Amino acid sequence: MLNQYLPENKSSFNEESEKWINGFLNEIIKLQATAEKFQNQLRSIFNQEENPNTNELLKERMHAGAGYFLKEQSRLNESLSNCPVVTDSRLHAKEVNETLREIFSGLSIKKYLMESLTGEIDIEKYHKTKKDFILPAWGVNVYAGEAKHRTESPHPVLHQRLRKLRDIICSKANTPIYIVAGTNTLDEMARYLPMNLAELRRISGFGDAKTEKYGQQFLDIIIEYCNEKDLSSLIHEKIPKREKQIAGAEKKNKIDTKADSFRLYKEGKRVEEIAKARNLTQQTIEGHLAHYVSTGDINISELVSREKILLIEPIAKTLSGKSLTPIKEKLGRDISFGEIRLVIAWLGFKENQRPI
Repeated sequence: MLNQYLPENKSSFNEESEKWINGFLNEIIKLQATAEKFQNQLRSIFNQEENPNTNELLKERMHAGAGYFLKEQSRLNESLSNCPVVTDSRLHAKEVNETLREIFSGLSIKKYLMESLTGEIDIEKYHKTKKDFILPAWGVNVYAGEAKHRTESPHPVLHQRLRKLRDIICSKANTPIYIVAGTNTLDEMARYLPMNLAELRRISGFGDAKTEKYGQQFLDIIIEYCNEKDLSSLIHEKIPKREKQIAGAEKKNKIDTKADSFRLYKEGKRVEEIAKARNLTQQTIEGHLAHYVSTGDINISELVSREKILLIEPIAKTLSGKSLTPIKEKLGRDISFGEIRLVIAWLGFKENQRPI
């Protein structure tokens, strides 16, 4: 699910992504819950003893329901078409694009079939209508290099000019866009308006090498725009990077939160139950438990089936590294990031048990 995939790769997506995905998926969950109640209501009417009013009541409820769900599905499709998600990674874009397309396909066919219920109820006509369905055009692409320009920048014209320069540089050098200037970097340049190389160095994504190689080109555009609009640098408003002491405190909190998840697990709660109780994602809980798999406090077979372990293990050994995405790419949708993380933790535990 996207609400698990985005946190795993949060740094590759724009700030709006996770909030939008969670909100959108919550809307779908609510609509599914309403649909289940509606189905139960129809089933209750259908199971009533036959009387002259039963068929009319069934038709009335179906037509009313179709009108309501058509409206809600149209709203969801519109939200999907205006998806604000943007990523600088082609790999992540492919994963998100495919998932969004699946959601769009499901919504579209349901909407199409609902429209057939607005007239007389005819089962034969319904099945024929289902066979005739053609998926509408799908134009959403979350890859930053090809996505429709979506930004809440205070200076959208400047943002567009910076983005155009970035794309030209990348096109000439055949370089991925995040190498030159990712979405967050463009957002910060257009917001804080750095006016010299020292100020540009404070923008996220600009290290010494990148500032020296590309910095002046971006500065020329920013300075020209600021002269046009009589604007000054706002780099003083940029929040400094976190101090090491704060990072250390957060690390301590993470250790504590792992212990809480482990405690609930030892009490007999399943991963999904722990996630619900702690208001966290299942993937986060699996990450907590992976720590205890790596220490031998949890047996891997309790969390991942033998069949999946046999699938994950050889690929995890071949594609060792910090990122789980290449492994997930090889394994496909049937294996989750959480299961991969758990098996890698188990492999680490086995490695540590070998005699020196």
